[in-house]
Amino acid sequence: ESTVDPEKAVAASGSEATSGDTPVGPDGYYSEDGTAPATAWINGVDTTQSVALAEFLGVSSGEQIDGASVRGWFNRMRAPSGAKLGRKPGPTTLPGYDLTFCAPKSVSVLWGLTDSPSVRAAVDAAHAAAVSAAMEYVTEHAAYTRRRVDEDTVLVERTRGLSGVKYEHRTARSGDPHVHSHVLLSNRQLCADGKVLSLDGVNVYHEARAGGMIYQATLRAELTSSLGVAWGQTVNGCADIVGLDDPEMLDAFSTRTRELDQWRDANGVVAAGDIADDAEEAAASAALTRIAQKKTRQIKDLQTSLAEHEQQWQVQLRGIPQAAEVREFIDRLDPTGTGTPAESDGAPAVTGGGYPSVDEVLAAVSAERSTFTRADLVEAVAALVGPGVAADQIRASVEQVVDEAIASTSAWSVTPDQARSFDRSKREGSQRFTTSVVVAEVDRGIDLATAPATARQISVGQARSMIRPVAGVLSVQQADAMVSVVTSSSRASVVVAPAGSGKTSSLKAAHAVWSAAGCQVVGLAPTGKAADVMTGEDVADESSTIARVFRQVDGLDPVAAAGVLGWDQDTVVVVDEAGMVATPDVVRLLEVATAADARVVLVGDPHQYSAVKARSGMLATLAHELPDAVELSEVFRQQDPAERAASRGLRDGDGPAVARAADWYAEHGRLSAGSVSAMLTDALEAWHADVRAGWESLLVADSNDTVDALNVAAQQRMAADGVIDPTGTCVPVGSRSAYVGDVVLTRRNDYSLVSSAGEPVRNGQRWKITAIGVDGSAQLCRLDGIGGNADAAVTVTVPAEYLEQHTQLGYASTGHGCQGVTVDAARVVTEATRADRAGVYVPLTRGRKVNALYLSETSPGDSETGHDRATTIDAADTADAVDSGLRRESVEYARDLLVAACSRERADVTPHALWGKNWDQWSIERMSTDLAVDVHPFAGTPMAEAMERRRQLRDTRWDAYADRVSGQAAEVADMDVTEVADDAAVPAEAPVGPSPRPEAQRRLHAVPTRVLQQATEFPFLVASKIRQLTTEMGQSDAAVKRVEQLCGELEACRQQVAECDRKVQVAARRVQEAEQVAGTGIGWMKGRKKKVSEQQDIAQARREHDVAAVQRDTAIQTFKQRSRELEVATGRAERVQVSPERREQLGTEVEMYRSLQDVAEVNRELRDRQLETQHMEARAADTVVKDPGVDDSDDIEVVFDTYDATPANSASSFFGHSIEESLAHVHHRRNRKHDRNSTNWGTTPGTENPGLDQEPDGPEF
Repeated sequence: ESTVDPEKAVAASGSEATSGDTPVGPDGYYSEDGTAPATAWINGVDTTQSVALAEFLGVSSGEQIDGASVRGWFNRMRAPSGAKLGRKPGPTTLPGYDLTFCAPKSVSVLWGLTDSPSVRAAVDAAHAAAVSAAMEYVTEHAAYTRRRVDEDTVLVERTRGLSGVKYEHRTARSGDPHVHSHVLLSNRQLCADGKVLSLDGVNVYHEARAGGMIYQATLRAELTSSLGVAWGQTVNGCADIVGLDDPEMLDAFSTRTRELDQWRDANGVVAAGDIADDAEEAAASAALTRIAQKKTRQIKDLQTSLAEHEQQWQVQLRGIPQAAEVREFIDRLDPTGTGTPAESDGAPAVTGGGYPSVDEVLAAVSAERSTFTRADLVEAVAALVGPGVAADQIRASVEQVVDEAIASTSAWSVTPDQARSFDRSKREGSQRFTTSVVVAEVDRGIDLATAPATARQISVGQARSMIRPVAGVLSVQQADAMVSVVTSSSRASVVVAPAGSGKTSSLKAAHAVWSAAGCQVVGLAPTGKAADVMTGEDVADESSTIARVFRQVDGLDPVAAAGVLGWDQDTVVVVDEAGMVATPDVVRLLEVATAADARVVLVGDPHQYSAVKARSGMLATLAHELPDAVELSEVFRQQDPAERAASRGLRDGDGPAVARAADWYAEHGRLSAGSVSAMLTDALEAWHADVRAGWESLLVADSNDTVDALNVAAQQRMAADGVIDPTGTCVPVGSRSAYVGDVVLTRRNDYSLVSSAGEPVRNGQRWKITAIGVDGSAQLCRLDGIGGNADAAVTVTVPAEYLEQHTQLGYASTGHGCQGVTVDAARVVTEATRADRAGVYVPLTRGRKVNALYLSETSPGDSETGHDRATTIDAADTADAVDSGLRRESVEYARDLLVAACSRERADVTPHALWGKNWDQWSIERMSTDLAVDVHPFAGTPMAEAMERRRQLRDTRWDAYADRVSGQAAEVADMDVTEVADDAAVPAEAPVGPSPRPEAQRRLHAVPTRVLQQATEFPFLVASKIRQLTTEMGQSDAAVKRVEQLCGELEACRQQVAECDRKVQVAARRVQEAEQVAGTGIGWMKGRKKKVSEQQDIAQARREHDVAAVQRDTAIQTFKQRSRELEVATGRAERVQVSPERREQLGTEVEMYRSLQDVAEVNRELRDRQLETQHMEARAADTVVKDPGVDDSDDIEVVFDTYDATPANSASSFFGHSIEESLAHVHHRRNRKHDRNSTNWGTTPGTENPGLDQEPDGPEF
């Protein structure tokens, strides 16, 4: 639970809300009907600024403010002094930020249960001091605004401080004791020049959690000093008081009343065993009475007095087994410090007077992430503060330790270009750091992975003879990838495999080659379920989890570990889901494999989930470092090819690609957004329809609480369908009950529980209960067999203890739990603000037929500290009542939420990857803005020196790889080099061409070496950028045309509906006329033939009416579909609309990149000419040419390495040849046709080297 909740904005909207005649606004929401009035909170960056702020606002810090002043401050942007703060906020304007500081539950319980006013006063004082310390930190590091100084520059500047109001509360919405404060920061703050500007919310969000850690550390120190209490283990910065930390007792005072909880209660199964037989006994049970009260409460109870709450809390305490011990502990506490509470059993082990050392801090912060910010260091130090420190010195001491850590030689800046000391447009939290230990660890992993392996080698010919493409089984791309993997000479290979790309089929082909060569394939995976798939699908000869292997060799050196595991030079270790393996574990595996002379193959996807609470990102880094790393780009899982393309767009994370993917999901009814209740209901109903249709469908959620809610609701649907009988025998599964026919999920590997297939029960497996024993055990049959198919033949009997402790209902799963799962349909529910790219991409690629996303938005105040009414669903409500309580947004809104989610990338990356990304971005920014590169933030930093060493090693490695590939090409084709010698001896013509453009028209004044080298080696990157920019210019016109087209189609549909409606009316009249004719005349005088004829006329008229009605319904459905498409298209047209200024900017950038493309083409031409010269010399000497690689020549070294950052030199002499010569050569080359058959280095004969023969799209010179 986060102690600071900055995402909960001020509850009042921009317009002043009212309830009857009483305005509510923020004060009506937080003041609890005036029982908790607001006090002003003002904190300047120094004492002088605090005084200036107070004078400007007309109120002193700590002064009580009435509701009208608060409403004026936040709703009308007018300070209590009457000073105008800005325009009145609109419905979408953010009036402020709510920072909520919550005491640990044990502190709140102490405050609520104590009979001593002095103890309660001590808790209040400690809480107030902790809030003040935290807000001082937030003011110091988050009081920033953004000011535009020109068209291209926005500076981040300090405000004079922060100001707002504070509300003190002591109970939660459920009525439980809960000590917390709401600090409402106004979005408008006074700046140094006297102007009032908006806060930079990004800084507030970034520093809020660190402020929460300062609060927790200060609170612990204050209570230790005043009450002498000790503290248990610190988890996520929070700790509970020893003696009040019993989980059962804390749970009794932690009732949840969120919308999610109420939805679950309303939609779950009520079992017969849950109904008390004796009404008097149920009434006498304080626990049951309390539960009943909390289930029905939707709004914070303001009518109950504190005395009544205290009486109720005492009743609750008597209902738990530890009541006597808790009461005795609380009564012993003495504010004078003479009490004798229990000693701490979990305080952090730190040195130096209660504060951690620099090494301890860096080790703690780098344990869970490869790079970190200054705020991350603050969190780590505050969590490690030990007992016995002075509470009033904590904030200053924490900041001092952090500054010492950053200044130490062990902390390296990874993104120096983001430092505010270098660029004032950057935010304080933008700069990221790493440690020398982490860099050395990654370097160690790269060196081990890229080292040559002396293990058994497999020739290309042998591999290609066994790995052949087979339609529907193995694609050409998969076959080529596996040939590269099995013939690699490096210690490790990397296979990047997106979701549904057929990695299992690919690895089966590789396994066959390794087996034929006499190798033993060992499969490893982070989860037992994935490990079982490897052996079950014939990917490996044996498999295990990585954790289990490490337990076997714990404490052993690599040589001894290899001996214990039985690995040798004939061993191939295949690691599945390698993106989820922590960096230390990858390095450990490579060390053991190196000692055994075994090979390692890492398979996974860097864009899926990374390691949990551990630094990771090694898979992506090794994919960049290894020349023969392969990526499977084809997707096969989804039946619809368009959905496959959409899933790739989500994965890539590129803006236009994500936008196109989101459009597809929106247009095909796969996106929804709305309230928590609405999204849970919609996902549940869709899942229920899937199940009834016979599909294998899975509910996926982003949290365990949501999974639990969906599980109990799905169980209720199964009970309604008669699949389970809730009146029958049940078994406990976690906190729920399960019946015969229920689906359950096992949550722990247990090697003592062996199924009928001889496999252990694994974490994450789904089963169906087929029978329940008298001893509480259950017989289960497997639902997710090998390959994702149900296998009812695999059964296991699970004892009652395992069921209760390590299983749960299995209708729903978390995103991590579903990785690797394949089903017919996936219904994904996620909270919109928590979703990121991996959290969307992974679950949205589980289904073959349907993948749908339901983005829920939590209502403001829907939390333990909230005061609002929660919207719920009651199973007894009518349809109209249910609909009135559900909020569903437009599909266009849902589409925007999906795009926003995919823009958030929270996966950990190595410092090497982050440095490279920032270096490229900084280089391109300086190039595209024509800024002179006279200040180099990366120069001289330890990280830059380390990356330069890596670049040199990488260049050498690529040269060696090019030599090897050339040899393999000769081996496969048996190429006769003497036959090409004569062709290669043809002299090249002298370059001629028109004069180049004037210097004023050139954009390449300073091209960093790395950028030019990448443009030369990978021309498709520059071409892709040009396509991206030109696509943006063309998208606007295409979107407008699409809107016009849909408007025309919509009008045609409207006319068709009208015409069909007219036909229905005509047909209805014909039916009426036919029936009237049949009812006239003298019955017995009518001839029989006439009666039959009249009945036929009636039937015919009715048929015509039915046909017309069907046509009308079809036309209406088409009209609705076109309306939905028009809504999406209109929104897209608005998004991609290009202003004249933006169009001009895009044209300039396109011209710049085309210039870069031209010069890179010159570099490739110069390289090719030198290669041709060496080729002819070598043929003349009757020797075999060594492949010189990318820059293995003096001329190319000049082109790539001669870089003078001085503006005077960077304009014309950067390339070693003048730009005039280069552009002239570009023009000359465009008018020649080259035969490059003899210079296709690194490719097999008959194939072209991408980029060498592609003509650039730039203009003629």
